[in-house]
Amino acid sequence: MRKFINLNDMLRWDNTILDDYVLPDTIVIPTDNPDEPVYTISLDHDLMSSNIILNLGDSTPRFNEPDVFKNALNLWFLTHKWNIEHLMRLAAQNYNPLENYDRWEHLKGTNTLGGTDTEIHSGNDVQKTGGTVTEVHSGTDTTEDTTSAMNASTYQPADKSTLQHGETIATTTDMTDTTTHGENINTQYGKTDTNVDNNHIHGNIGVTTAQDMARQEISLVATFNIYQNIVSLIENDLFMCVY
Repeated sequence: MRKFINLNDMLRWDNTILDDYVLPDTIVIPTDNPDEPVYTISLDHDLMSSNIILNLGDSTPRFNEPDVFKNALNLWFLTHKWNIEHLMRLAAQNYNPLENYDRWEHLKGTNTLGGTDTEIHSGNDVQKTGGTVTEVHSGTDTTEDTTSAMNASTYQPADKSTLQHGETIATTTDMTDTTTHGENINTQYGKTDTNVDNNHIHGNIGVTTAQDMARQEISLVATFNIYQNIVSLIENDLFMCVY
């Protein structure tokens, strides 16, 4: 008759049985509250192995060959990765145990303002300069040549020339400078305002009393241990449940 050996006996035969299984990576738990820190959870390989030995060391694996059981255990962790990750997310949730209503609202609105301001400059600036400048020249220039006659005791004019001046020069100035203004200044403006509101509605809506929720939380804390839960799943799938 074949003799079945327990896990402790297998580990004496091969102490690497629990070395190669792979646990899920660290999980980051997102939060809706920007003021709360980000929560993470991870499992420790040595702590997991210690719990397996502590709870299942005296139990008999379904696969009684050490190398076969080692491969089966490694495969089990790979196929149950989703289950373990789900337990990890559940264990890492941050919540108020005395509240049964928790809702976050993220409201975002956008206001857009736009248009054109037009400034117009137009018209004529006229500068006119005009008038008359008159220059007058007048008077008499006389040139006289005198010669004394032989029979005269005084000088007598022999030749006399007289030049009369009478001239008027008029200068008329008439000038007009015209400056025409025609200018349009267009100013475009556009502004967008974004409003973000975060509302947190939470509390007890009265379906369950705070005392009942406290008792349920105490019961959960007393019974839930993620390592123990994983060990229970391994026991159901890989060990003979005969006592």
